[in-house]
Amino acid sequence: MKPELLSSADRLKNGSIDYVRVLWDYRALFVAGAILFGTSALLPSISVWSTAPKVCNAVALCTNGATPWGVVTSVFLYDSWMNVPAYFAILTAYISFSDRIEPKERRARARFASGAMFLAAITANVIWVLAKPATYSWGPSGVVYALWGILFAFVFFDGMPKQPKSLDPRSWYKDKKERNFAVSNLTMFAVTAAFMVLEPAQFLSAGPNINSFAHGIGFLGGYSLAYAYRRIGRAHSRETGATQNSHEASPENWYAKNHALYRGDDDNDRKKQLMF
Repeated sequence: MKPELLSSADRLKNGSIDYVRVLWDYRALFVAGAILFGTSALLPSISVWSTAPKVCNAVALCTNGATPWGVVTSVFLYDSWMNVPAYFAILTAYISFSDRIEPKERRARARFASGAMFLAAITANVIWVLAKPATYSWGPSGVVYALWGILFAFVFFDGMPKQPKSLDPRSWYKDKKERNFAVSNLTMFAVTAAFMVLEPAQFLSAGPNINSFAHGIGFLGGYSLAYAYRRIGRAHSRETGATQNSHEASPENWYAKNHALYRGDDDNDRKKQLMF
């Protein structure tokens, strides 16, 4: 085999291995999706609108003023098989752009998103039932849109320069790989944003007997929670960095470090002991 062909095969193999690792780091979201749709398979199906009020009254699990607990239980009721591929398609498409994110951070994002998407969907149901208590609403699509909002926020944050030092875009990223990573994330963000602006009805799956309000609120809720996650994470990083710098600049550490250098001790173990 020619060297260039071997090199291409190796790159393809390594790329496939890296993508599998990314998917594995987001396993919490795959498990959350399995729980969501697995539970739906065990509960009564409500896919025909004409019989929906009767079935909702019978199972008492829909979002309705008479069943306040339905704001939680309704997300587990099956309404369309399209939610299943939509969930996993959105998940696999967006996380493929996080290959340069640290594995620890990817796993933290997955744990956060697996809870935040339910919180955003439930919040949308609460607002809906307060506004229209006499109506019925159900289905996991609010969770799907909340996940979409979370991942949409992450590709935007990952694409933005961390600390731009000038107005020249070429100086915003330290190397070509980081720049390409940012461009791919911002491209994904721009395509999604264009879809939202140019085709809002299609984006929200608007139609007869479709709760597009819950879809929109779920998406915005997911985005807002991801933004809060990022702000809290950055504040924690600054606080941790400040604490570390303060520790390194303390008089005790300064004296130990300089005293070891002054003595010219050649014993490395003793130097490490004095410095730390």
